[in-house]
Order: sequence, then C-alpha cells, then structure tokens
Amino acid sequence: MAIKALIDSKKPLIGHNCMYDWLYVYNQFVDKLPETYAEFIKDWNEKFPHTFDNKVLAFQSKSFYRTSLGEVYDKCSNDDKFKHNLKFKFDSKNKFTSYEGTELLSHYHEAAYDAHMTGMAFAHVLKIKEIDEVKQAFFKKNGKQKGPSSEMNEAVNALKNKQVDLNGKYP
Repeated sequence: MAIKALIDSKKPLIGHNCMYDWLYVYNQFVDKLPETYAEFIKDWNEKFPHTFDNKVLAFQSKSFYRTSLGEVYDKCSNDDKFKHNLKFKFDSKNKFTSYEGTELLSHYHEAAYDAHMTGMAFAHVLKIKEIDEVKQAFFKKNGKQKGPSSEMNEAVNALKNKQVDLNGKYP
C-alpha cells in the first residue's frame, strides 16, 4: 500500500542516474513492465508526474564537467558559484548530525547519505538555473556590454536561500 500512497501523493521523486531504479520500482511495486518504453513512460508519468533525474539536470545545466553524484555534490558544496545560494542544516535537535564535518567521503554509497547528496545537489542545480535565468533576462534587456548592475544583483540575491521552485520551467 505504500506505493499507492506515493502515487496518490504526487510528491516529487528525485534520483541520480536513476532510470534503472524507476524500472525496478515499477516492475516490483506497480505492475509488470509494459512491452515498450513509450508505454512505460506514459504510465510512469501518469503515476509519478514529478520525477527528476539529477544527473540529467546537472548535465543540462552546463555547470558540470563530470556528473557523478559525488562530483556534483562536491562542486555544489565547495564551488563559490553554488555554495552560497542555499543553506542546508541537519536536524541536530534530533541528533541527525552524523554527516557533518570531516570524514564525509566514508559515507559515499550509504543509502541515507546518497539521498542527502542527491537532494542537496538537486536543489543547488535548480537554484543555479533560476539565478542564470535572472541574469540572462537582465542581459537580454540591457545588453551584455553593460555588465552586472545593482538591479541584477538585487534580483539574484532575492533568489538566494529561498526554496527552489519545482514548478518553474527548468525542472
């Protein structure tokens, strides 16, 4: 019944390089796989209309040379282009702090940590795309030779640390 609740909720599903995962979920918990890919995609999208593959989004953003989960996460965590756009906090009140600090590489491929990396990278990829769209609109309106202005910087800063828009045109 958990899969029915997930289907009914229409909550976003986010993965990284996850096509095989979606096929497995469908075959194990939804129904027998359809005969064609087109049939599968049609039925999947009816049941899970907000499905995102973070690897595809990272690749399409043109901000990443390499799109493995660890490398996308590392860039989002350490690159100045990304790391100041969103803030993430662990629930330390309930003692969820084991992924903070040093020795983080030892957690790669641990399911909960991979889920954290995927969600964090997903939010950062969408946020950088929102910011890039604001910049492009400014340059289209004012010309690239003019360079950034305080008006553009204000618009960009207004987007920082705000929830990512899952209904925006990029996802």
